[in-house]
Amino acid sequence: MKYLLPTICFIFIAACSGPVKTQEQVNIKKKNVIPKKEKKEKKQLKKEYKSTGWLGKDKYRALIYVIPSQEAKKLDVDYRNDMIKDKAVLSMQRSFGLNFSIKRHRALKNLVNNHGKVIEDMGPTPDDRVYVIDIIKENLRDEIYRIKNIK
Repeated sequence: MKYLLPTICFIFIAACSGPVKTQEQVNIKKKNVIPKKEKKEKKQLKKEYKSTGWLGKDKYRALIYVIPSQEAKKLDVDYRNDMIKDKAVLSMQRSFGLNFSIKRHRALKNLVNNHGKVIEDMGPTPDDRVYVIDIIKENLRDEIYRIKNIK
C-alpha cells in the first residue's frame, strides 16, 4: 500500500511523456517539413517622414501621426488638423523638456497654429494615412528659446 501512490505517479508520467526521438528521426522530419510562407515585409515610412526634430535652422518637424484611412475619412478635416496640432504641442513640450505652464502651453499652441503646416501623405500601407506637422518660421530656434524662458 505504501508504494501504490509512487507507482501510479511513475506509470502516469511514463505514459504521458511519449516516445523519445533519435537524432535520425528528427533529421528525417526536418527534411519533409514544408517551409512556412514568408512573412510579408512591413513597409516602412518614407525616409523623409521617419524622424522628428530640427530639419534646418528655421524648420522643426514636431509630429508624425499615422491614422488608418477609414478613420481619417470619418473625421472632419478641421477637427483632424486641430487634433494633430494639439498632439504636436504636447510632443514639443516633451522633446524640449518644458514643464507645463499655461503661458508656455499657450505660446507653443500659438506657434503651432500660426506657423505649423499639416502635410498628408500615403502611409506604409494603402490603408494608412501619414500626417506630419512642420513648423516653419524665421528664427524658430530663438522663438523656442524665448518660450522656454517664459515663467
